[in-house]
Amino acid sequence: MILITQRLLFIVAITFSTSVNAAGTKVDETLSKVSELFFIENKGQWNNEVLFLTRMSGLDIWITKYGVNYTFYRIKREKNSSRDEIDNRLNTDNTIYGHRVLFELQNYNHQSQAKGEQKQKGYYNYLIGNDKSKHASNINLYKEAIVKNVYQGVDLRYYFDRGYLRYDFIVHPGTDPSQIQFILNGANEEYLKENTLCFSTRFGEVQMQELTVYQEQNTINATFKKIENGWQFKIGKYDTTRELIIDPLIYSTYIGGSSDDYGYDIVIDASSNAYITGSSLSSNYDITTGVFQNTIGTGGGTDVFVTKLNPTGTGLIYSTFIGGTNREISYGIDIDGSGNTYITGETNSSDYDITTGAFQTVINPGFSTDAFITKLNSTGTSLIYSTFIGGGGAETGIDITIDGSGNAYVLGNTRSMDFPTTAGAYQTVPGGGAIYDDIFITKLNATGTGLIYSTYIGGMDDESGGGIAIDASGNAYVTGTTYSGNYDYVTGGFQ
Repeated sequence: MILITQRLLFIVAITFSTSVNAAGTKVDETLSKVSELFFIENKGQWNNEVLFLTRMSGLDIWITKYGVNYTFYRIKREKNSSRDEIDNRLNTDNTIYGHRVLFELQNYNHQSQAKGEQKQKGYYNYLIGNDKSKHASNINLYKEAIVKNVYQGVDLRYYFDRGYLRYDFIVHPGTDPSQIQFILNGANEEYLKENTLCFSTRFGEVQMQELTVYQEQNTINATFKKIENGWQFKIGKYDTTRELIIDPLIYSTYIGGSSDDYGYDIVIDASSNAYITGSSLSSNYDITTGVFQNTIGTGGGTDVFVTKLNPTGTGLIYSTFIGGTNREISYGIDIDGSGNTYITGETNSSDYDITTGAFQTVINPGFSTDAFITKLNSTGTSLIYSTFIGGGGAETGIDITIDGSGNAYVLGNTRSMDFPTTAGAYQTVPGGGAIYDDIFITKLNATGTGLIYSTYIGGMDDESGGGIAIDASGNAYVTGTTYSGNYDYVTGGFQ
């Protein structure tokens, strides 16, 4: 599954796990019938400050007596640079990037009590490591988690609504709601925007929105209020003899099917629509009607997906597969001013969708991958162009960016001695030969029919591309990693 958070809009590559050292197949079978959204109680397997944990792909939410620890993370799948065989190209090393923000209650009641509601049929066993004091069995799973008397006369209820995590402050009659105060510990910045409390992380912006305060059917005016030691709720007139509910939302949504789905890149248009690309093994991945390809390939490998999500994260504008009978992964995406989508990645499908007249219409033979560059129209219904690019070795397209004329600048990795380069290019032969990866930078024309320029960059060891950008003059800026002591640098460069 893939998590997308509004404004933050980050994609993570992680699949929900249905068991943690679960004892026996009966437990696994039971867990498979349990909704993926639940709260895991703490029975000693974690620090005693933790009451419950819920995992929403890309976001771990640790509920404590003093608030909530939001752990945002992204898993970056990186190519293994130490492989000895081309076949090992299909292996990956994963690096986790994270950012923790603590929604920390101020002056909370240390004697509050935790309680789970709507117990599920499944359970977890944590039997990790040889320290039996950290082992726990028959750990209950709940659909709701309640912290009673987090302040005197105030309960805090956590639950799920339409796949989103919500939390309610339940203010009992005669209780002053102004005692609810909190700080956002660990946020880079925090600010109000149209009554939405926003905070920034290393991945971007997160919003606390849809602040709703009500008594039964009556809505009460309320806003977030900045105070000297953090934030609180500014609440209009209400009946103090009746229960009051304060209900903000951190907005999030899933996209995905019943198998593994990996999101690798995202871009936003001027209207805040989100375009996401990655790979999917799910035959029931969320696909819309009338799109270019509505079924996954039949060979058992991953297909590319391209998904356009509306600005509020409430619906798909379009979502399509692209792929052949073997394996595709899309790592990079960009859009032009007309909303056409450009993606790049790798494929070993000879029947990957290629358009007539494209620069390279046939995949290079051999047990390896070629890079692809594919341009999808603004409605997701057809390809404008699609081409292979590669030599006799293995290629991967890593990132792509588009200039104002529709030319595509592609960054990737190659292990081919004969990768297509242009006359007069900066480096026309590979530095690493057929043993190590070089970076390639290729500028493809607006019709996908020819190269404007194409060059290797690399020394005698492994290089791996990370990202590409261009300036107003069309100069390309690339970043990545190198193991080469003789990688090309300029005199007077920083290092």
